[in-house]
Amino acid sequence: MTWLRSLFARLRRRTVPSPGNARAELIPPQATPISLPVRPPRSIGDGTPHVCLGEGVPSSVGQTLADAGIHVSTDMREGGIVLLRAGDPTLAQAHVPPNSALWWWVDSGDETAVSAIRSQPGEAVLVASEALRTFLEREYPAVVGDVWSLDGPRLNKVLNRYYPTSSNRYRLGVVGYNLKFAMPIVTNLVRNPGIEALIDEWPVFAAEPTPATDQVLEHSDVTWCEWCGPNAVYASRNKKPGQRLVVRLHRFELETPHWQSIDHEQVDAFVTVGDYYRRLVIERTGWPAEKVTVIANLVDDLQLQRRKRAEARFNLGLLGASSSRKRLDLALDIIEAARRAEPGFRLRVKTALPRDEKWVWDDPAEREYFAEVLERLHRLQESGAVVLDPFGRDVAEWFAGIGFILSLSDDESFHLAPAEGMATGAVPVVRNWPGADSVYSPTWVLEGVDAMVERILDVARDSEVWLERSIQARNEAVASFALDSIVSQWDELLGRGAAHALQ
Repeated sequence: MTWLRSLFARLRRRTVPSPGNARAELIPPQATPISLPVRPPRSIGDGTPHVCLGEGVPSSVGQTLADAGIHVSTDMREGGIVLLRAGDPTLAQAHVPPNSALWWWVDSGDETAVSAIRSQPGEAVLVASEALRTFLEREYPAVVGDVWSLDGPRLNKVLNRYYPTSSNRYRLGVVGYNLKFAMPIVTNLVRNPGIEALIDEWPVFAAEPTPATDQVLEHSDVTWCEWCGPNAVYASRNKKPGQRLVVRLHRFELETPHWQSIDHEQVDAFVTVGDYYRRLVIERTGWPAEKVTVIANLVDDLQLQRRKRAEARFNLGLLGASSSRKRLDLALDIIEAARRAEPGFRLRVKTALPRDEKWVWDDPAEREYFAEVLERLHRLQESGAVVLDPFGRDVAEWFAGIGFILSLSDDESFHLAPAEGMATGAVPVVRNWPGADSVYSPTWVLEGVDAMVERILDVARDSEVWLERSIQARNEAVASFALDSIVSQWDELLGRGAAHALQ
């Protein structure tokens, strides 16, 4: 599992050009696809994961696990999940039986524990408190997404995340560019013992197939083309008899000519992330409506479940603002208006800078927009009205200090940021971009800066009203976008009529 965790970390951190700059580029993708093999099951009895407490792990931890309905013992020979105390010099990898998973227990933030995890990564880390979880994620960002606290989400749900069950058995091939939305789904699919994946990630949208692409197509029961571009054209024209082909579209693909070259009769399903875009796809392409389905983007609701900090109620958040269509200027309008009524408001912007996005910085219109907007932002920083937070994977921890999440774009197919914010209990404030009310409840969708400022003031001024709206937002996010539900929908779609079972 160590090499697999490292692979996922590399894939999550990889930066790729944006579609806006990829139209004319033809760069060969990697020569060898990445293989994610089937993982042997590590469960007993009715499928509930078994946890073996190693030396140094307090019995109180075992009691907490047992109270969550998890089978716990101290007999290392039983295998399953072996929970060892990080930093204990008497413990080593040799103590973990074959076909078992190593989890670390951390009860202090000393350097010994952090060094142990760095030198010997396990599958996940269990810590004593949310505060320690935050500390460990800051000290060691590689473990973000795999640290859980005893006083956090229900531990039985956490273990079910790592050890799901599925009756489907298939080889999944993934061919496409910029897999940042696909990889969280694939990562969770291959946790099922009957599913393996072979991945061919292209460096740009308009690349050309290579032998790696042919290898993926040859050895897959079902192929998933992420983005509807040359990858989908090639897959549709090289599909084998009995093989399934699924193509997911995001937003900009209909503005390119590639979809017109797809042999849509060879595609079993086209996937969009919202009803509005589904209707647009059907109208624009003429593809059979029964082939175009909707599966929303996912949010890791368990990982995002953090306690809000005291100041969150008066903090507005904007996540991702490195292109003009995200409308950072409107966010500055909102914070200025809100502070005129209530000086305690603050805007936190977590984003990559436009100069770090080549496709943005190469566009004169984008540079002109940001020259003015960033000068204004820096003035507001000096007054304390705006905080610019660095782009990074610590999104869950950042959201712990955010009471309202802004979605101000000119256009989106889904916009993940408000969904993630809602899962943390941030109240969404969504501009009425086309299709916004088909993704999010119309309750959250507003027209114009004045209406958005009025909503923020009305909700924030009364702590009970804010809490009520916060709970409402979280419940909607879990009901609509929860990871387990979305992964199950993909598993059902991909595994439907798979050509043959894995050997």
